[in-house]
Amino acid sequence: MGKIVYKDDWVTIEKERHKVRGKSVEFTKTVQPDVAVVVPILDNGDVLLERQYRHVINKFIYELPAGHIEKGEKPILAARREFEEETGFKVKRIEFMFMDYASPGVTDRAFYYFHARVGEKSKRKPDSYEVIELAPMSIKRVDAMIRSNRIKDHKTIAGYLYYKNYVMKS
Repeated sequence: MGKIVYKDDWVTIEKERHKVRGKSVEFTKTVQPDVAVVVPILDNGDVLLERQYRHVINKFIYELPAGHIEKGEKPILAARREFEEETGFKVKRIEFMFMDYASPGVTDRAFYYFHARVGEKSKRKPDSYEVIELAPMSIKRVDAMIRSNRIKDHKTIAGYLYYKNYVMKS
């Protein structure tokens, strides 16, 4: 842990010193909770995406359901919880796919990706700042939207393409 230079409810910014080729170098690191991402598949094979308003970029974008992993929470439990809160559906079956770092030069935040079969209807419990519309789409449509740059969210592109290229094909 480095010296904290900023902290709020969402992010901590730290300054750290590391030895690089014998010299002390200062790095700035952002600390944020890890994220659980779900590629939800409906019984007909469609993907259940979300059209979510992102206040930071002032627009709606298409995304996979995802959310922060609470301290001490297992990623798979966070995936189940976040999926149900955001979509209002339970998960029938869920399986881990992979983990990655979206920006390891700046943060140690990890993204844990799962694919799941969508189960029975439940109750949506979005956070107070979340504006989310459900957007079920065929595999063909998701492919076209990624190809045409209409889906811009990195975790959605990574999770969906991994699912399509490695899970669906196995």
